[in-house]
Amino acid sequence: MKNLLFTLCLLLGATTLPAQKLKQTVETQEEFEAKVRTTLALDYSMPDYSIKKLDEKVMGHRLAVILAKVNDTFTQYAYLSRLNAIQTSQIDDARLLRIEKMRLENITKTGHQIKVTYQTMLEPNSLGLKKSRLTFNFVDGISENRATNEYFWNLCKYIKE
Repeated sequence: MKNLLFTLCLLLGATTLPAQKLKQTVETQEEFEAKVRTTLALDYSMPDYSIKKLDEKVMGHRLAVILAKVNDTFTQYAYLSRLNAIQTSQIDDARLLRIEKMRLENITKTGHQIKVTYQTMLEPNSLGLKKSRLTFNFVDGISENRATNEYFWNLCKYIKE
């Protein structure tokens, strides 16, 4: 009887652990999003715009600095591997695509949404794609894509202003 009660107590304890772990994961995700918002510190006070090149007067200093850093660092392996993963996630295929070159195509701000689009030239791949678009969409300071949030969070940690 004692063995049965002991086993029952162990099973009940084991079933509550995953629920507690899940709650910690949700809190961690919210904390991460708050950290991303704080680190990116995107300025939404600017009037709505749609431009094709970096213009600090139109988009604000912070976003201009961040996108200049993207342009300067995309060839570095640590950043390029993250961009490759984001590019692959935006195309409905599981095969990894590799970016060879990228060029800023458009930056649009509408209300509390900022959308940045790059034209990418891809290395030869099994899909036969030569060009693609890489899009970063931020609503209220974060992206819905976790890989995008991680990329920009890591990038912005090293921006000195």
